Amino acid sequence: MKQLKRFYTYFCTDLRKSITILALLSFVAAVLELIGFAPLIKIFDLISTKEHFYSNEFVQCIISFFGLNTDKKIFLFFMSLALLLFSLKALFMFFHQYYTCRFLTQLRNKVGSLFMEKLLKAPYEFFLKKNSDDLVNTIDNTIRYVIMLYMSYVVQFFVYVVLLATLLILVLYKFLFPTIVSLCVMGILVYIQIRLFKKIIHYVSNQTTEANTKNIYIIQKIIHAIKEIKISNAGRHVFKCFENSSNLVSDTEQKGAYIQNVQVFFTEIVIFSGLFTFLLNLICLASFEKTIANLALLVAIFFRAAPALNRILGAYGSMKSYQGSLISLNNEYDNIPCSEEKDITNSEDMVTFSKIISLKNISFKYTNNKKPVLKEVSIDIKQGEFIGVAGGSGAGKTTLMNVILGMLQPTSGSYSIDDVCITNENVPLIRHLFGYTAQDPFIDSTSISNNIGFCEDELNMNYIKELMQKCLLDEFPIDYLIKENGKTLSGGQRQRIALARALYKNPKILILDEATSALDIYTEEKIMKFISSLKREMTIISVAHRLSSLKYCDKIIFLNAGKVVDFDTFKNLQANNKDFAKMVKLSQV
Repeated sequence: MKQLKRFYTYFCTDLRKSITILALLSFVAAVLELIGFAPLIKIFDLISTKEHFYSNEFVQCIISFFGLNTDKKIFLFFMSLALLLFSLKALFMFFHQYYTCRFLTQLRNKVGSLFMEKLLKAPYEFFLKKNSDDLVNTIDNTIRYVIMLYMSYVVQFFVYVVLLATLLILVLYKFLFPTIVSLCVMGILVYIQIRLFKKIIHYVSNQTTEANTKNIYIIQKIIHAIKEIKISNAGRHVFKCFENSSNLVSDTEQKGAYIQNVQVFFTEIVIFSGLFTFLLNLICLASFEKTIANLALLVAIFFRAAPALNRILGAYGSMKSYQGSLISLNNEYDNIPCSEEKDITNSEDMVTFSKIISLKNISFKYTNNKKPVLKEVSIDIKQGEFIGVAGGSGAGKTTLMNVILGMLQPTSGSYSIDDVCITNENVPLIRHLFGYTAQDPFIDSTSISNNIGFCEDELNMNYIKELMQKCLLDEFPIDYLIKENGKTLSGGQRQRIALARALYKNPKILILDEATSALDIYTEEKIMKFISSLKREMTIISVAHRLSSLKYCDKIIFLNAGKVVDFDTFKNLQANNKDFAKMVKLSQV
């Protein structure tokens, strides 16, 4: 109940109306089930106690109104009425089932949307720490398990509890004391059954969740690392890992299915023990003949109650089996940090850039890391400058770019654009200023034009053609279809597509993070000349290990262990900074 309450709080507060309607429909279905037994009771009275049957005023009105002058006609009338009521209930259940399926689909869409909305607003640092396979598993498998399996069993459990409650009211009305005694017996047996299976179901549920997560991880690992696997001749090893993982998933699911099915037999024992206790009490309290007369009614009621109880216990067992998925979903949603970002309401709120980017004593430390990655970095970058960033591995170059992009919030110090202090809240208001390319950019499985006009509804094809020419992509037709993540492209082609994508936005600030590392020296020279021609139009900040790409920079920020150790022109750094001069020599610039 605690996990269901959490789930409701997170995802269902906007679905109260739908949940209320579903509850009312379930109640109406149960009432129709109860009403359907009324004609059957009269038929049993007609067969067993005619005097009691004909003395009923309601029965006399029916006989008089419809002109029923023989027992046969009366019998046929009540049987027809029972058939009509059960048919109406069946038709109503068709609608109930349709509404249930529609509700579960609506709930699945709602959960997926809320989860993705919160995920998209989460700070960038969250994604750096989070295993992407776990997120994929949650969004795909866990939500499906929770909604289409766990929640469907919750609905089933509720429907049959209401149905069983209405049947119980009928039995209590007719046979009070025997019903109470048999309920006590059944309650004890049900409690024993639940206690017997509870730990087993919980254990198998956790095993199933862990096995599925591991299996998805192995499948993604094989697909993403297929080149490395083939080169290493590791096919047999990864196949064995997959086979073991897949077998573990099958074994845990088989255990879960077996436990659920076995519970049916225990439920049958519970039901017939209750029936036996009921009849035993009835015989002790009344004559054997009267007991036999009521037996047909009892059989009819138990005929409906038995599968209802079976489904209640089956649904309860299934809910326990998939509870691990519910807990996992709740925890994953709860662990996504809340964002303080402002929603972009209109263009008037946007931060403009025409003067200077200023970093004052910026330090940054990743959560749970002891040492800061950036230490008191102070830099001013004027509009229209071409600034390079150099330094050894781990110097903090990419982290510095992420701070400027607003992806990471400084631990201390201040970062401003044109005197507007940038914080977590107003970060969305600066992102329109930036174009960004990474060393290993994301390439979508679509046309090259859609990759350049990334996430745009309408594309300017003429501008895309112009950018393709300037970024040396005119070897491709504009409608060229790219395979999954650009796996048929070279690293340099991927980087040039990313550069065209960054420029398509007409940014005020262009960030290049090792954006030409995969290019040959001739292509890199052409690209860097083109990029250099853009300065004054836009501010360019370029990170590079290969220092040949920084020759065109106005100034270079030289980082070491998170600190700015120098900030000067390429020529002056080469002449005055031994470490930089050594890097230049090793780069053979």
